[in-house]
Amino acid sequence: MSASGITKRMILAEDSAVTAEAIGAILRSDTSIDLVRVVNNGAAAVAAAQELRPDIVLMDVHMPGVDGFEAARRIMESCPSRVIMMSATLDPSAPASGIRAIEAGAMMMIAKPGHRGEPDYAQSVKALLRNIHLLAEVPVVRRMTRAGTVRPQRGHRVVIEVIAVGASTGGPSALKTVLSALGDDFPVPIVIVQHMTHGYISGLSSWLNEKTGLAVCVAKHGQALRPGNAYLAPDGMHIELARGPVVMLHDGDNEFGMKPAISRLFRSVADAFGARSIGVILTGMGSDGAQELRRMRDSGAVTIAEDPTSAAVRGMPEAAVRLGAAERVLALEDIGPALLAACAKNSLSV
Repeated sequence: MSASGITKRMILAEDSAVTAEAIGAILRSDTSIDLVRVVNNGAAAVAAAQELRPDIVLMDVHMPGVDGFEAARRIMESCPSRVIMMSATLDPSAPASGIRAIEAGAMMMIAKPGHRGEPDYAQSVKALLRNIHLLAEVPVVRRMTRAGTVRPQRGHRVVIEVIAVGASTGGPSALKTVLSALGDDFPVPIVIVQHMTHGYISGLSSWLNEKTGLAVCVAKHGQALRPGNAYLAPDGMHIELARGPVVMLHDGDNEFGMKPAISRLFRSVADAFGARSIGVILTGMGSDGAQELRRMRDSGAVTIAEDPTSAAVRGMPEAAVRLGAAERVLALEDIGPALLAACAKNSLSV
């Protein structure tokens, strides 16, 4: 049984009979998992998800006919579930598959467990079961699209120098939505911490650069920030901002189990920029950044949390709301327009 005492009902979609048997044996070894069906193609996975309404769908990327990407998209549209996608050829130097999986609605992209007898077999089995248990506790939300829901408010009382954004599970798609609303002439630099599997940040940067119209890059130590550009924290380094604004990268201990940590970014922005900053916390598990968003609000910053009821994963924004850290709680589609309104004074002062 899981920590919550609830059995996790799962569907496995894998076109290789040998691999399906091996992974099925791993899943059945955990008494808290009920493997309700095994299928060998994407269309069957969609049909099984619609019929059985599982807690988790574990699905191969490469399958005949309807592949894993399209199957995940159909499942999330018709019967939302926690989708974990897996590949035998997961390569951080070619992250397109991971980005496509997240865009399709998957919560996670992982490597398939190795074969019994391989040096990393036991570790890969533990990682698979750990991810299943972790995601089983995450509420599933059907994302609703709303048009024209935010009423622009007056611009912030001072010129904004920087916007700091934190996101975790479900973040790439949320970031695309927010950044796409801003336009390539947005007058403020944006710095982002996105929790992500090591090696995939550069791919996320390229994807956001292509999809949003903004110039998006991985931040470098000592880099001066430019308006209308977005900067992603690099793998394995904390990012902080100093007056300028200038990027400062640091090693050091993890915070909330993460490096980079949203907490480090928000804390530095609160101390260096105060009321001349905006903090935004988006979808994600845990509470990284919630206390520090409160620190930003106390320093005079504009603070925004994604509405937990519409977030893909409600943990981080819910923690921020509970602490009173968010001046505004907005649906995802409303955050971009709110940033435009808050930065209106910047455009007028140019």
